[in-house]
Amino acid sequence: MARERRLFSENIKREAVKLIGQLGASKAAIARDLGIGANLLGRWYRDANVDADVAVGREKVSA
Repeated sequence: MARERRLFSENIKREAVKLIGQLGASKAAIARDLGIGANLLGRWYRDANVDADVAVGREKVSA
């Protein structure tokens, strides 16, 4: 039987990403404590940084 996909609100994602900067722990340790995968937390972190760059006009250019 397949696992049911969990959905997370934008607020939960933002709070999880904030922990990365505040705690000084690794993403893997924070993800483990939150009960999510490290890859998922990493994706939220990347998405938050891309969104912040676009909001202030610093779009990333790939070479």
